[in-house]
Amino acid sequence: MPCFLTDVNSIDPDQPLTPTFQIHRILSRTVIIFFLLFAVKPVMAQNTVYFNPEKDASFFFKAGFGYGIANNPVYDQSENKIRGGVTLNASLGYRFHERFSIAFGPSFWIEGKDVMDNSASNNEVPSNKRTLVTLDGYYQPFQKLPLQIKLGAGIGSMVYTPSQKVVTSDNNGISKTEITNGFAAAAGLIYRIRVAQKLDLYPSLNFNYGKLEPQKIPYSSLINHHQASIVADLRISAFIFF
Repeated sequence: MPCFLTDVNSIDPDQPLTPTFQIHRILSRTVIIFFLLFAVKPVMAQNTVYFNPEKDASFFFKAGFGYGIANNPVYDQSENKIRGGVTLNASLGYRFHERFSIAFGPSFWIEGKDVMDNSASNNEVPSNKRTLVTLDGYYQPFQKLPLQIKLGAGIGSMVYTPSQKVVTSDNNGISKTEITNGFAAAAGLIYRIRVAQKLDLYPSLNFNYGKLEPQKIPYSSLINHHQASIVADLRISAFIFF
């Protein structure tokens, strides 16, 4: 009766599992695995693809920080209309081509005095913060010049806590944080500095726009929704490709 290679793995119910039989079974399975590997290897060799970092390292993670100035769209004319603050950003993206990629993620602007200040009443800090979550497209118009243009759109919000207490109709002084959100847009001019094969640094000049929707609150809003939230900043970001 012919004997097949797979028969060595079959177990006779009446055969005792002696150490010799177990070693024989392990060796036979090892032979089968090596046979399969050598059988598949010629097929894989026909489809060999060489790694191209400009093509295959497509996904990237971006994070950065900087300093920016923002307008202060509030009704109180005694407040400064221009504020300086810290910017932070992070996103995950995909590069379709050496000259075109997209990324999605948030960016933040926090007024400078609020970064370390916790003196606002009821711990309502920071008193002035902007957030944008956008889908951005990056395009390099010149092939030999590592300069890129960024355009994006999404949603944004503004958080504002007045330094003075709000006086309500019952003459009670309270401090309330206002949060307004709406459509947001982003634009930027970026210069690429190659650091390593999968690491780039991008100094950039950025402009963020946010539409402020009217507030639905029981007292008069201090945010002037007829204006827009505008932030301009200089930042440096690291792009890690993987």
